[in-house]
Amino acid sequence: MIYLVAGLVMWLVRALLPTVLVLLVGAVLLWLGRRAPGFPVRGVGAVIVVAALAVLAWQTRTVRREFTHPQITMFRRHIADPIPASVRNLAPGSPAPLVFHSGAVVAFDAPESMLRSLLDHSLPGSTALAALAELKSRNGRDTTTVIRVGAVGAPGYLQLDSTAFPADLLHTFPGAHSRAVEALRRGLNVYVLAEVGDWGRFESVVTYEPQRQRVHLRQYIVRAPIGPDGRR
Repeated sequence: MIYLVAGLVMWLVRALLPTVLVLLVGAVLLWLGRRAPGFPVRGVGAVIVVAALAVLAWQTRTVRREFTHPQITMFRRHIADPIPASVRNLAPGSPAPLVFHSGAVVAFDAPESMLRSLLDHSLPGSTALAALAELKSRNGRDTTTVIRVGAVGAPGYLQLDSTAFPADLLHTFPGAHSRAVEALRRGLNVYVLAEVGDWGRFESVVTYEPQRQRVHLRQYIVRAPIGPDGRR
């Protein structure tokens, strides 16, 4: 029930409110135009109504898509846009509602070549680094990354194995650590990219099952200010 109410609020803010604003602006224009001789009130009024209905229809479609298929929006915002043709069976990566999730939780089938491009951010239209940069600059705080777990000397992911875990992963990113440990126990390939600073926290864990070519990506973003020790 709460999920449906949240969806209604989302539609009110993103679809109905812009429609009302278009009608209000149109009403002001009509009121001002009536004073001009020969002003086509009916014609302009019809254009305003059509524009308002177009905004309502477009925004309703967008909200509906994000509400019913959040995996598409998540992939485009946080991985790559357009979605590569090699990606198949794209689905939410969790049974829990994800429409208001900050980050991406998705699952899909893809060949290993596509996975490698995802891990080093070389997919055509890759949006991952841009989303991270936007997170760092959004609140005007220091954009320095205090602690990072990822590929050495490159912006990509670090592959983990059960014999060696980076110390910072356990102490600073316990959520990513626990997800990585569980995936390794299941025999999956595990990759992690995590950063923290005064700007917030970014955690992303990718798992890959070679036999099924199944990819799971769990990415979490915390925009609240976080101290250099990785704690709020």
